[in-house]
Amino acid sequence: MIIRVFRSRVKPGMHEEYERLLRDTAIPLMLAAPGLVKLHVGTPLDDPPHEFLLMSVWKDIGSLRAFMGRRWRESVVVPGEAHLVAEAIVDHYEVLEMDDPMPVPGTSPVGSLAE
Repeated sequence: MIIRVFRSRVKPGMHEEYERLLRDTAIPLMLAAPGLVKLHVGTPLDDPPHEFLLMSVWKDIGSLRAFMGRRWRESVVVPGEAHLVAEAIVDHYEVLEMDDPMPVPGTSPVGSLAE
């Protein structure tokens, strides 16, 4: 499995508009993508928040590539959101398989969108 961590810092005063874009467009697209295992979206505890984090877990690199396209390694900011974003960073990680994973009590080590 692949973990994709996408961080975007929004321009001053653009937090609400960017959050609306995420909720109305980006998140529904991601949730419909074949191979997406889990998605977490967050903002820092700062007030007002100035950053967003999207951490997605993908079944495999092929699923991620199929969704993101040839620029899957890049922090893609589409033209409709470019006026909102000051900076975007993306990192990818391979999930380590563990012989004896130690999940947090009451959870599973790998969740699903159905949880």
